[in-house]
This record gives sequence, C-alpha cells and structure tokens, in this order.
Amino acid sequence: MTLRDDQVRRYSRHILLPDIGGVGQERLLSAAVSVDVTPPAGAAGVALAYLAAAGIGAIRLRGDVAAPIGERDVRSGILYGVADLGRPRAEVIVERLRALNPDVEVSIGEAGTTLALPGASDAEDNVCTALVTGGAAAGALIAAIARGSA
Repeated sequence: MTLRDDQVRRYSRHILLPDIGGVGQERLLSAAVSVDVTPPAGAAGVALAYLAAAGIGAIRLRGDVAAPIGERDVRSGILYGVADLGRPRAEVIVERLRALNPDVEVSIGEAGTTLALPGASDAEDNVCTALVTGGAAAGALIAAIARGSA
C-alpha cells in the first residue's frame, strides 16, 4: 500500500514519529479492529474515536449495535449528542467515525481482529483501556500496530 498525497498530509504527525513512520501508517491503514459497543459503551466510544483518528483501516462494530442511544450514553460518551437520543447506536457511530476520518471503513459484524498489547488477557478491554487512559499506553498500542507486533 502506498499513501496517497491527502493521506500523507492527514497523517503527517504520525509519519514523523520514529515509532510509526510511513510504513507504520500503512500498517495502521491495513489493520482491522473489532470493538463491542454494547451499552454502556462510553469507553468504547473514546477508543473508537482514537482508532479512527489514528487511521485504523477497518473498524467492525459488534455487540448490541441496534441499542438506542440513551441519556447515560450522551452523558458519558464523546460520540453521542442530545440529538442522537433514541437513534440506533451503530447508525450514530458509523456516521461519526466516517465524518472523523473518511479513510476508515466502518462496518457491523463479528469479523476483524481484536488487537491487544502483549500479555493482555482480554484484548478488547486492553485496547479500550490503552486508548482511554492515553499517554504511554495509547502510544504503545498504536506503535505496536504500526510495527506489526500487535
């Protein structure tokens, strides 16, 4: 895979990082991640936004994707707003992630690789925790994907 000019501009900060670079960004764009969005999914929403912004190529939504957005979701998540109350969860997530990064393919289903940091017992929780807590954990996860070791 070769990065298009618009992708080089979009991901220029990642490309300049020694742990990612151009090859690493290509790996991120080729990666597929599966995330459970069953309510309550506040942490999953944060993780999804980080993954889309980083340029993960494909995100598969699984779990109770048809659940309506509720008051608790709006208060605890970053992907939902008051106007989303009652709308199907997957519909809102797909709309937001595509608006955030059109390079990301967002779909519904069980297919896809659930990524984890080395030694994690619950890969999905590990991804969400790393991305939500940010800092070194999030950097390590993105770098591991970019190096091809996640």
